[in-house]
Amino acid sequence: TNIPPYPAPPSEVTQILSGTNAQSFEEGLMSTGSGFAFGSSFNMNTGEKTFLIFYGAFSLGAGFDIMLKDYGSTAYCEGSAPPLGVNGWYAMGQAYAYMSGKIGVKFRLFRKDRKMDILAISAAALLQAKLPNPLYFKGQAGGRYSIMGGLVKGSCNFEFTVGQNCE
Repeated sequence: TNIPPYPAPPSEVTQILSGTNAQSFEEGLMSTGSGFAFGSSFNMNTGEKTFLIFYGAFSLGAGFDIMLKDYGSTAYCEGSAPPLGVNGWYAMGQAYAYMSGKIGVKFRLFRKDRKMDILAISAAALLQAKLPNPLYFKGQAGGRYSIMGGLVKGSCNFEFTVGQNCE
């Protein structure tokens, strides 16, 4: 009966998806009911590695969080009839993944050590779901790239929703 607030996506994901609506679920459905929650994640970061005049760094991660709650047989979504989910049991979850990497050169110019990224790239994806009865999916994917220290750079972001959000 004491399930903690739903975790926000990791900062690596929200930074890559900046400008999109990468946020955690609203608290309305979290504050009532009993049930259980679980999740898992992993991440890897090489840190900066060097070879001669070149350097590089790479990181990636992925994870999920799932919550299954019993809201009772009288719970329902605004505009629909009871029960919510299956006999009052309703699931919410999210899955995410991210990766980022860069390679560059180190050099000395005018007696100062300098670094320039040759290529820096990052991508992330986040899928949030509420199900069943009603089904609702919200997904986001995005990425950024920079070539030759920012001489050429860009980003992309995609968002979608499917189904009916329960309020």
